[in-house]
Amino acid sequence: MKSQFRFGLLVALVALLSLVLSLAVQESAFAMGNHASCSGTGCNGKYASSTGCDGATTVKTAFIPRGTVELRKSSTCSTFWARTTNTGGASYYVNASLAYYYFTNSGAPIANGQGVYSYQRYGISGFKACGGVENFIQNWRLDGPSSQCAY
Repeated sequence: MKSQFRFGLLVALVALLSLVLSLAVQESAFAMGNHASCSGTGCNGKYASSTGCDGATTVKTAFIPRGTVELRKSSTCSTFWARTTNTGGASYYVNASLAYYYFTNSGAPIANGQGVYSYQRYGISGFKACGGVENFIQNWRLDGPSSQCAY
């Protein structure tokens, strides 16, 4: 009877220890930044900043009149998006396009140093970021010419 009690107690302690270790591993994975709310094609058409995919690097940069266009990549989510920044010294309308997929425009002139981002798209390579910084709103996707694109 006593040995059965000890065995039961040992099983309970092992189960409790397993639970504690499991929670600790999950917590450390979250603390390391693995907390994106999407993965794979589930990230398509969403902003990187709202999905936890925005810890990114610039893959390519193009210098355009009054701005810069960057192709950005998240290694956490394996997604790409475009960022266009106004560097024209005044307020302008800004457009960021992930060529052939998505575009975003500022909707109104934005200040020097500010920018806009396109939605992200899952993939390995072959993406092109295009953009414009203009006196008028660009309410369409930009897919070229190459002078306005980073790829």
